[in-house]
Amino acid sequence: MARRSGGREARKALRSAPLADATKPVHPGEQGGHYKPLTESGIAAINENVFRILEEIGFNDATPHCIEACTAVGAIMGNDGRLRMPRSASMLALPGETLVCCTAGHDGSGLGDAGATVQEFGAHGDVVNVFEVLAALAEREINDVLVEAGPRLAGYLLEKDLIDELVIYQSPHIMGSNTRGMFTTPSWAVLADRRKLDITDTRRVGSDTRITARISG
Repeated sequence: MARRSGGREARKALRSAPLADATKPVHPGEQGGHYKPLTESGIAAINENVFRILEEIGFNDATPHCIEACTAVGAIMGNDGRLRMPRSASMLALPGETLVCCTAGHDGSGLGDAGATVQEFGAHGDVVNVFEVLAALAEREINDVLVEAGPRLAGYLLEKDLIDELVIYQSPHIMGSNTRGMFTTPSWAVLADRRKLDITDTRRVGSDTRITARISG
């Protein structure tokens, strides 16, 4: 039987040899380092639409705390129950320091120029590493953190046992079966993963019910 020329050592040498200039996927001087599926104009168009939606459409079912904080800096609570954010509204006008947390590569110069403190943190997947943010807050001697979040972040904090107390606003509505729940907790697979709540306060806020509960296990 005729033997193939080369062999394993030859193939290893070929793989470890420098690429020829014509076959290199990246050449000196090329801009890189970040995957950019959108052009700069595409990103600008998305930002423009975000501001337009906040200003013209707004959002519904805002919590009383959110309404109070936003209207204090220029947001408008409409007769239709929707909270709208004009471009003139500025969350940076709230008392105290505003810390904006982002991952590396995000341009926060505009927020910095407007008076916010922009700080980069490590990434956990496609989001900021929560533990690094909490450590930074501890260095600022911040011991209590109020988090207003959607089901993904709220669920992650629950899974990591980072929540001591829940403040839940319950509206008198019946939602569809495909509505997203309060928490996204993919690691809670069985009944034993549940957390027990101690209800410490229940009160009416308009037509809503405000429930305060401590997580006890």
